[in-house]
Amino acid sequence: MSLSSLNPQMFTGSQNFTIGGGTFNNIGISFEAGEIGLLELFRHSSSSAIFNAEARFPLPRCHPGTRESILKDLKSWIYLDRYGPNSVQWLYGPAGAGKSAIAQTLAESLARDQNLAASFFFWRSDPSRNNAHQLFTTISLQLAVALPELRSFINLAVLKNLSALASSVETQFDTLILKPCLEAIRAPNSSLPLRGRILIIDGLDECSDGHTQQRILFVLAHAMQNYMLPFRVLITSRPEPRIKEAFRSSEFENICHWMSLDDTYQASIDIRKFLQDQFREVLRRHSSTMEHIARPWPTSSQIEILVSKSSGQFVY
Repeated sequence: MSLSSLNPQMFTGSQNFTIGGGTFNNIGISFEAGEIGLLELFRHSSSSAIFNAEARFPLPRCHPGTRESILKDLKSWIYLDRYGPNSVQWLYGPAGAGKSAIAQTLAESLARDQNLAASFFFWRSDPSRNNAHQLFTTISLQLAVALPELRSFINLAVLKNLSALASSVETQFDTLILKPCLEAIRAPNSSLPLRGRILIIDGLDECSDGHTQQRILFVLAHAMQNYMLPFRVLITSRPEPRIKEAFRSSEFENICHWMSLDDTYQASIDIRKFLQDQFREVLRRHSSTMEHIARPWPTSSQIEILVSKSSGQFVY
């Protein structure tokens, strides 16, 4: 079920109405008649921020055969360290290091395995996802879809407190995510799996306000420090001063592991493979017009020059 396929025009402008029964479908997901709370939540969410959103195409994926070491380490945390101390992972690196491609590739893999809780990809140029106004509403709606055990609790949380949809990030997280999770966990015969899924927040540095970046982090830190929730959190960003300051604080002590996209993961090897594969594809597609070009093209030395100039940055 794809959040990005929902129809934002459904019930737009409607007021003073009730639905007495039945089921209705908003393209990608079916809503029961009593789930007006989820519909309201959708109206306050960003459908362009999730991992498979049409607005994000072409999606930034890892080139096949690259970034395998970092993906292996992340999957080790996800699948082998479910109940370990680190409920938060911070993946950081400079612009162009491939953070969003890694987050995208991981999100797709987790979604296929039904281990993705939710995702939110910040982007500075999109007003629906360059701030925190719709961050936790979007995540809450995805949680309701991914985890059926949460669905009724989130729906009721919205109905009981509609003002939370436009409240502070602290109130939104508490009302739309934390309290419904705790209520579902404490419900009789609860089957909600704890820490089983992954919440991905990519590009936190592209949230326009540095103070808000810290507020988001401290909200998450408080929750992960004090409660066993149905998800763990992966955050990617540049190592901006305010973000690094937050991760260095006592709030993240003992619950967060830092992962740097530095020479440990040998980006130059991945960049070399990417260049070789892409030049090979260029030659294949234009073989007839490039018959006069001397082979090999490009030469190994030319590729090494490009690898060196890239300085570990895929954006080069």
